[in-house]
Amino acid sequence: MAKKEVIIVLSIYLLILGLGNANGEEQNVYLRFRDTSTDRDIDSGFLTINILNNRIINGFISEKGILINIDKGRYYAEFILDDLSTKGNDYYNKDIIVVDGNLTKIVYLYPVGTIRGIVKDKLDNLVAYARLKFECSGPVIIEYPNTTDEFGTFIVEYIPKSHCRILVGYKELVSVANIDINKGSLNDIEIKLDKSIVSIDKNNNYLW
Repeated sequence: MAKKEVIIVLSIYLLILGLGNANGEEQNVYLRFRDTSTDRDIDSGFLTINILNNRIINGFISEKGILINIDKGRYYAEFILDDLSTKGNDYYNKDIIVVDGNLTKIVYLYPVGTIRGIVKDKLDNLVAYARLKFECSGPVIIEYPNTTDEFGTFIVEYIPKSHCRILVGYKELVSVANIDINKGSLNDIEIKLDKSIVSIDKNNNYLW
């Protein structure tokens, strides 16, 4: 089952059980969401709020936003808003919530997409721990990965809508790729270095 289909099923299940307010607590925080690029309200989507004390709040929003319960305090929160009809993620931002009784707040979110990358050499060998540098025209709202992983891949879940130039380096080898990120897009990109990083010695051993 696809990721977004799983989210839909789980969300409906939680709503049926009434777990969003399991302790009977009064809902005291009213949030509405606005697109930073258009300054228009966002009237639908599946919302995830990650708070630093590891509390996670999930739920669907409507044109009226969402009403939830949060204890009094000051919280650094991560907001992820997903249109389940798109392949990638759609909106993202981090903000501070200060709760002292009832709170009404407009949260501004940046339109984002998702990128999955793989780095190979000229012979299609995966390049683990290659250096990465992202030069994107959009706002800086996340930390980009510095290297590929042990499998030669990388993923950026919430990359702002923008044009991005991705520089890849491994030892003396360098390659550059360009890509446009649109809201809700899931972008797969393969970046190739112009030479092989693997050679074989006279005993048929691979040398990196």
